[in-house]
Amino acid sequence: MGVKESAAVRARQREVAARIERLIDQADQRAPIGSQRRARIRNLIREGRVALRRRDRAERDIEAATDEIGRTLTGLVDEGLKHFEAFEALGVSIGVGRRLLREAQHRRDNPETKGGQ
Repeated sequence: MGVKESAAVRARQREVAARIERLIDQADQRAPIGSQRRARIRNLIREGRVALRRRDRAERDIEAATDEIGRTLTGLVDEGLKHFEAFEALGVSIGVGRRLLREAQHRRDNPETKGGQ
């Protein structure tokens, strides 16, 4: 993620945080909530955001691992192994292996794109 994207994400997070605070304040004006309930609401929101960040990190880790497997498959095929031999060597099914190989070859041939589409 570049500097501009990082700054944009942080700005968006600040906007979302401010919006959530406004929503809580509006709800408090309509039907006052006690300080205990407000604290529970804020904790739940914080826990949800932490979970979202964890999920985003996990998705990036999965994407990196998928890229590495695809590069490995491409390397095995470039070394002369047949596709099915490469799939078997890594222990992936034919369908998954084909998809990973296709995405890796697409990324290799089109480095400006992200993903296998």
